[in-house]
Amino acid sequence: MSEPTTPTTFHLDTISANGTPFRFVLTPQEERPERSSVRYYDRRYASAPGEFGYHPSNFNEHGQGCGGARSADDFMGSHDFGLRGWHEVDAWDVDVHTRRLVGTWIANVLGLETR
Repeated sequence: MSEPTTPTTFHLDTISANGTPFRFVLTPQEERPERSSVRYYDRRYASAPGEFGYHPSNFNEHGQGCGGARSADDFMGSHDFGLRGWHEVDAWDVDVHTRRLVGTWIANVLGLETR
């Protein structure tokens, strides 16, 4: 039996306060875990070739990309505000409670202390 491998990415699916179903994708960075990459996606849209609305430059298996990668640090801590959506798309705003939830999840996955 072979040794289990460590995942290279972790996924969290949640629904924000505005009703948008998001998928957060964490790609750990061993050297500086707090700088690990976090991307998030809108799961309302088609995400597979052949499905209505699919376009390869906008979608992947996670859904519609909501912007560039953020740092794990952007989610961790006791923030009093959410995150503004890419291109100022209101549906892609991350409310403060979702931001805190994602921060707690990141800290747990990476073995970091929450602040």
